[in-house]
Amino acid sequence: MVDIFGGIVEETITRLLLTPIGFAYLWLRYQNNMRVKEALIKEYENSYANAGSALFINAIAAIGIALVLFLMVAPLLHWLKT
Repeated sequence: MVDIFGGIVEETITRLLLTPIGFAYLWLRYQNNMRVKEALIKEYENSYANAGSALFINAIAAIGIALVLFLMVAPLLHWLKT
């Protein structure tokens, strides 16, 4: 039962969140039907969900790196200021 529910949730998230993000990302980046199709096939295994997933993971990684840098630099700046 849990496996069925987990699969349904995963599929729902993929269809409702990652696919539109991937579609929008590729169209905003390439703005050409042929170039979008080439990138989709070459880089994302012909799946808008994979493109959305890659963008989502990269965004989370960038936010994490920025947060870590802030947490490292803020105390240093406070120490230098006093």
